[in-house]
Amino acid sequence: MKVYQIIFTLSALLLLLTGCIESEASKSNGDTEKAIEESIQEFSYLDDLTEEEREAYQHFMENKDINHLKGFTPEKIVLVYLHSVANSDTEGIYSLTYHNGKSPELYEFENEYPKERQLKDEDLALKFRNYDSILSKEDAVNMKISFGSISYSLFIGVKKEDDIWKVNKPK
Repeated sequence: MKVYQIIFTLSALLLLLTGCIESEASKSNGDTEKAIEESIQEFSYLDDLTEEEREAYQHFMENKDINHLKGFTPEKIVLVYLHSVANSDTEGIYSLTYHNGKSPELYEFENEYPKERQLKDEDLALKFRNYDSILSKEDAVNMKISFGSISYSLFIGVKKEDDIWKVNKPK
């Protein structure tokens, strides 16, 4: 009979310990999940803009008047452009695009900006969102990303029109 009491007592202790361990593991997992959720932030190319530049960008978004972006460097214009691409903002893309001195209507641009090109641009915007560096040289902006020993560069042509940098028209 004593053996049964010992076995019963040990079993009860094991169940109690298991419950405590699972409770601590569950608490630990909950803390880890919460920390991961807090550390994940929605990506935006606008994160590298200053507060003043973000305010100018907000004004740009209200009416797509490119003059709000006067004074932006070629690199910052490319970041705003890629943000527009990532958000499928065709009107923003149109406003940020250099049209060789011509100003086609938005609907004409939409017809010239085929779906295949849009998908290619969206793929580039996704691929380069964790860029390591962005530098402008003459009439192009070079973005670089690295994955271990592999690195990629993206050159985006830019032109200055009326003191505002614009991205070369997509081909």
